[in-house]
Amino acid sequence: MNASVLLCLFFLQTATHCQAQPVFRFSFDEYSYFVGNQPIYICEIIIENTADSEYVFWLDTANISGYSNKDMINSYFRQRKGDFSFYDLMTENLLNNKPSILFGTFLKKMGKRERFVIRVIGHKSLINVCKYFIRDHFAAVKKEELFQYLKLTDVFFPWYDKQSIDIKVEFLP
Repeated sequence: MNASVLLCLFFLQTATHCQAQPVFRFSFDEYSYFVGNQPIYICEIIIENTADSEYVFWLDTANISGYSNKDMINSYFRQRKGDFSFYDLMTENLLNNKPSILFGTFLKKMGKRERFVIRVIGHKSLINVCKYFIRDHFAAVKKEELFQYLKLTDVFFPWYDKQSIDIKVEFLP
């Protein structure tokens, strides 16, 4: 074999073995039922943290599928939405005991091997779109990295403390 072919095979094999394993695994379960003659469609999006580290995740209104961690954090926390950014609201202590707003103030801390379920309820066509929408708008970073970048501690964050959330979808943001 010539040297260039061996070198090419070596790089291909190295690249294959160096790919990082995904930290989060997504699985989907769909079902429906009827109330009278009205169908109700539900899709459960199960998100599992497969890492041995604690992560924080949120859903951003922007498609962040190609963003770096720093860009994801800036988009959600530092970008102004109206008069304030999410970071401003957190540091001014304006979110105490307020309900989480998906795509706005929702933050979920996920421990090692923990699972979280997003239950999407709505029209069948919107549920199908929603599965892909959530993947493109899902952001997650290690908890320590988020704390370090924002220079904040745990007490500033309005954590969503339940293991699931239900979303009635009539349109997508």
